Amino acid sequence: MSKIIIEKRDRAMNSNVFVVHTPKGRFVVKLKKGQISDQDYAEKETLENLKIKNIPKILLMKKYSANTFVKVIKYINGKHIYGVLSEKEYQALLDSEEKLEHELEKIKGPKFIVNNLKNRLEWINKSSENSYITGLSRELLEDKIAFTMENYVLSHDDLNRDNILFEKDEKGQIAANILDFESLEYAPKDYQFASMLASSLLLEGENINQIRQTIWLRGKNLERILYLMQIRTLDGLHFFIEKNRQSVSNSNQIVTDFIKRYFIANEKIKMERDKIREREGNNEEIFYR
Repeated sequence: MSKIIIEKRDRAMNSNVFVVHTPKGRFVVKLKKGQISDQDYAEKETLENLKIKNIPKILLMKKYSANTFVKVIKYINGKHIYGVLSEKEYQALLDSEEKLEHELEKIKGPKFIVNNLKNRLEWINKSSENSYITGLSRELLEDKIAFTMENYVLSHDDLNRDNILFEKDEKGQIAANILDFESLEYAPKDYQFASMLASSLLLEGENINQIRQTIWLRGKNLERILYLMQIRTLDGLHFFIEKNRQSVSNSNQIVTDFIKRYFIANEKIKMERDKIREREGNNEEIFYR
């Protein structure tokens, strides 16, 4: 290849993202509003030190214009897969998330923001003009599970399918390569896992029964994970409703599609939690297999 080819990624919501093909290889270029922050530097340092294969490295951060800066990121191989995953792809994603969780939990210190879920829900409740959003956020604030979570760990809270590339090697083994670590934050333990289940699996059409089994196989508390998944779907729903209301996106069809997906996903989680409450009310012993 003797020329430079630039592909724009239209699904990005907070940045202008381009994949640049050059004679020396491929790179991801992100144009972001604002100035380079301490969190951007912390992200760069974290990626340089993470002991995980096939993660992005930030090669360059530089001021681009008065209120915009540029990030140049090492390109990671693989392809995006949307919709229901094959068994191997599903397992590869679970394996990648678990390895990432293990490594991120080792990182301590005041480098990243803290996602206080109570404050987040209260802000959503006060800032939204949508009655469904305000009603749901109030329900979650008053939930019996709310804010019994004190163990905060560094987490990637945006493991949606746009941030995952599936790569197959010559032996047919599949790896799920995680991208875009701008969503690193300190959050309650298990929030990363719940976020992955909600935004990368449930939104893409995975069966809620399989997700329930995945929670059980990981040895997690079902109702706690479902509660955290609801917070994640509420957060996504609120984000895209605001995007739609502001009418500033040139990807309005994508925004509308995500609103529908988040709404349906949240209703599925609510139904699952209602079943748990019904069984508890009947004093039934529950096995999640």
